[in-house]
Amino acid sequence: MKSSLKKIERIKDILDLNGSVLTYKYSDEDIRLNLGEEQLSSIFSRFLKRNLPKIKDGLHKGKLVKCQSGLGISCLFIPSDNDEEFYLITPFLEYLIPTKLFQESLTKYGASISELICDVYFSLPITPRKKFNYLVELLVEDENVDFLDAIVLVEDSSVKNVRRTSSRKNNYLNSILESEVKFKREILEAVVDGNISRVNMLFDLRQRNHGVEEDNVEQGVNVQRRKSYNMNDLLRYALEQHSEDYLGVEELWVKIKNKLDNYDLSEDVIRSYCLLVDRNKYKDKQAVVRNCIAYINDRISEKISLDNVSDYLGVNKSYLSSIFNKDMGISIVDYIHDKRISNACYLLANTDFSISEVADYIGYFDTSYFIRIFKTLVKVTPLKYRESLSKARK
Repeated sequence: MKSSLKKIERIKDILDLNGSVLTYKYSDEDIRLNLGEEQLSSIFSRFLKRNLPKIKDGLHKGKLVKCQSGLGISCLFIPSDNDEEFYLITPFLEYLIPTKLFQESLTKYGASISELICDVYFSLPITPRKKFNYLVELLVEDENVDFLDAIVLVEDSSVKNVRRTSSRKNNYLNSILESEVKFKREILEAVVDGNISRVNMLFDLRQRNHGVEEDNVEQGVNVQRRKSYNMNDLLRYALEQHSEDYLGVEELWVKIKNKLDNYDLSEDVIRSYCLLVDRNKYKDKQAVVRNCIAYINDRISEKISLDNVSDYLGVNKSYLSSIFNKDMGISIVDYIHDKRISNACYLLANTDFSISEVADYIGYFDTSYFIRIFKTLVKVTPLKYRESLSKARK
């Protein structure tokens, strides 16, 4: 069952596994890993150190060793064809553990709850059980592998009798995790819809709510790279599951993955997928209309006029207005109103912005005008809309 580094890397490529393969020596007395956050890194490294004798014993017997911590973070050790070394596939998640268990485990380990811990945890690559089983089959070169015989499982028993957290911490962590799940779901929905303006708004609101973390620079780059890997995989999966056949998804995924492999973080992953969706959604429209839509979506919260758009595109505004109406079945002005009011509905439902703040945020700098447009499209005033949502939630 011994493997070479070349073989492992080839298998990783076949299965599209993210992360690195690290090499250690049997003479090493410690295994330190940087997960991107100091407390998580320390917890997982201590877990591996406690179990290092068992890990080495399994490897010496030619077996794979899977280690799973109480936080649901796993890694796989692989015996090397060099008798002095062994390999480690960097940590991954098979699934996201329940909020309650995550919170209890953090407390047991003495870790303080923070948004950074949650951010790093959610950014770890997910390797589902089915893909993990394929990995094992390829490593042992046997489709009928006996998993119980091939793998030594090392689990963290120190979190079995975890104590309860205080209700205050419980509520705080729940709000963080629920916020993260909601954020990712809304990002996915916006990308599948090609809604760049909504994506930009979601990120802006998140930054307003949470602020910017003052992370160690190297640590921040590693977290961002891992999050980009995850988002790249997630968005490819979302579009592949969509009813439409989006051309170019695989090519975009490969392009972004290659950049990330080379530590190039210049690609705006989410924006790239939004643009891909827009190109597919409006592929039967004329180029000038597609470019007009892209311009508006990028600047939906700014002051936009027909003169601005036509000047930017270098076309006559009467021609642009006519061709847009013909291709889209709606005027440019109405298209802008639809986009802005859609964003207004989101803000009214998900923030405590005042009506004038909502108007300002989405690009209407006259509150009375905003209320008039909103009522025309939604059939109620912004205030009545918000009140109806509040009643529905009770």
